[in-house]
Amino acid sequence: MQRTHARLGALLGFDNPLLGCGHGTAELAHNLTLHERTGHGVRTFAFGELFRAGLPVRQVLLQEYLDGLQTFTSRWRQAIDSPVLRRELLHKLMTMLAALRDAGIAHLDLHPGNVMVSPDPQAPLRTIDCGKMDMNADPALAAALHLGVFCFVMNGERSPSTPRLEDGVRQLLYRLVGDEASFATAEGLLTLLLRYSSRRPFSRRLLLWPGRKSLDLEAIETRLKKLSRRRSASAVDAQSEQRLIESIEAFLNPAIERPILCATNREAAALPKSCHMRQALRQTAQDRASAR
Repeated sequence: MQRTHARLGALLGFDNPLLGCGHGTAELAHNLTLHERTGHGVRTFAFGELFRAGLPVRQVLLQEYLDGLQTFTSRWRQAIDSPVLRRELLHKLMTMLAALRDAGIAHLDLHPGNVMVSPDPQAPLRTIDCGKMDMNADPALAAALHLGVFCFVMNGERSPSTPRLEDGVRQLLYRLVGDEASFATAEGLLTLLLRYSSRRPFSRRLLLWPGRKSLDLEAIETRLKKLSRRRSASAVDAQSEQRLIESIEAFLNPAIERPILCATNREAAALPKSCHMRQALRQTAQDRASAR
């Protein structure tokens, strides 16, 4: 059962800065949209709704039971000593972000805690808790928000980020939306998000406002700096950023991933079937044999 505040936005089933929003009716519509358009959502059914003074105050929802799934945050931590698994997780993340891009969806509360990982290596990531969504956002800016916030959290919410991490994540963004006219602006926004994040109380929705013709990145940086000073420092493993950087670079340049390079076809065949690098590794083995 989910509760909603009595707001007109909840009644209409969407978010709006003036009307407000409800985490019940709006989330139902968003979950259905994600499931139908991307395959990364969660099937949701509405059984009833309680109204007071003509506005919804409580809703009964039934969501698909995600048996055995873990949050992306938990799975990433478990993969601390597995470069292969971390690269697989990044591959799944990029696949999901590409699906959101193709569907024109900006998930305004996307972070590792709202993304679920299945124990089945072939299963896609699933996004949950989508109470806020924008279907009219610029695709490059939406991708920058998705990647920036996600990687900021994966980095332990450390500020500031290093140039090496920023360069790697910008390359991920280029793979997603490099041909978009607004890519340069999105790239600048991504850098700021990696350094300071855009988590509350900063509004991601205002960044994607359809009527906005351009972003004042200097003003955004000033605002984010002020907000970052109010946040307490995160006590995380000092090596978390280095692991994230290595995982991104291995994903971008799989041929240089030393821990899993194979000298023979037999070693490549021994890798798990879920490893998307298997074909590339086999080709590497063949190239080495030819060189001899």
